[in-house]
Amino acid sequence: MLKYRKDIDGLRAIAVLAVVLFHAFPKVIKGGFLGVDIFFVISGYLITSIIIKDFNNDTFSIYKFYSRRIKRIFPSLITVITICLIFGWYTLTNDELSHLAKHIKTSSLFYINFILAHESGYFDIATSLKPLMHLWSLAIEEQFYIFWPLLIYFARKKGFNLLSIFSIIFLVSLIIGINSTAKNPTIAFFYPFSRICELTAGGMVAFIKSQNFQIISRIIQPLNNLCNLVVYKDKSLHTNTTLINTLSTIGFLINILSIIILKNTKHFPGKHILLPVIGTIFILIAGEKSYINKKILSHKVMIWIGLISYPLYLWHWPLFAFANILEGEALTTNIIIAILIIIIFMSWLTYLLIEKPIRYSKSKKLFR
Repeated sequence: MLKYRKDIDGLRAIAVLAVVLFHAFPKVIKGGFLGVDIFFVISGYLITSIIIKDFNNDTFSIYKFYSRRIKRIFPSLITVITICLIFGWYTLTNDELSHLAKHIKTSSLFYINFILAHESGYFDIATSLKPLMHLWSLAIEEQFYIFWPLLIYFARKKGFNLLSIFSIIFLVSLIIGINSTAKNPTIAFFYPFSRICELTAGGMVAFIKSQNFQIISRIIQPLNNLCNLVVYKDKSLHTNTTLINTLSTIGFLINILSIIILKNTKHFPGKHILLPVIGTIFILIAGEKSYINKKILSHKVMIWIGLISYPLYLWHWPLFAFANILEGEALTTNIIIAILIIIIFMSWLTYLLIEKPIRYSKSKKLFR
């Protein structure tokens, strides 16, 4: 098992709050959709860290890897989809129910992102009437999980440099994303080819961390010294943590300011994707001992939100979508606040009764 980092749960909290508040108050939290991009980088980092550690310990198993993914993802997902189907059965028209059924099928098989890419854009009004639209990001993650462990396995077997391979994938995906955003932003938004760079960026950080920073050890101290000179006038205040504190502060500010300022745009992902990628990379590299990570991201409230972030993400959009369908008009602030309270309660309940017991069970069968 990986060493638990409280600050990563705090980072998850920022990501999920950004997405939920964006869907609740899109005119206020204009760039909240970037929370998904933060999630992508985190996922790439954690998955790659797990795979590399298992390889280093000679304990890697494809069966064990996918068993863990099933155990992590499916229980809460099946719960949300089932309740959406039951609720939709009694509230939707035949056409709406047929559309929901199609999305249930494609989201369960993790290719809903391809379907959505040819239905409408992410920022179109029609998306507010699709209860499972948000599962496009989960589909991309699962598509990534299919080939990523196999890529690492064969690369290590052939003696290839993982960092070089990751870097090439990152650059190719980024270029594809920038070019496709200019030609067809909807395809660029939903297709994995322009999103893999985010997950790969997290993988690059994981690889560097696994090497105990040997790759950049020669430049860390000079960079830390430079940060000391820039930050502190008094040399007696110089410390060995100035660099990581600077990285975490810059990364935190990049993410927060991007979430607040960046608007819904037809030019996303494109080059704008680098904002959450760089911000999240800086925070992950800085580590849990840096000031921002320790004082803000590791706060108990942030950790709690991070722990329920997966069911929180799963529940938030169906509740907003069904409310939009039933109301038939813009939701009032009071209704939105009531929905947010229900979302938090449902998420906590799902985590407590479904995700936590199954995820941390000690069964020696498939889910182990």
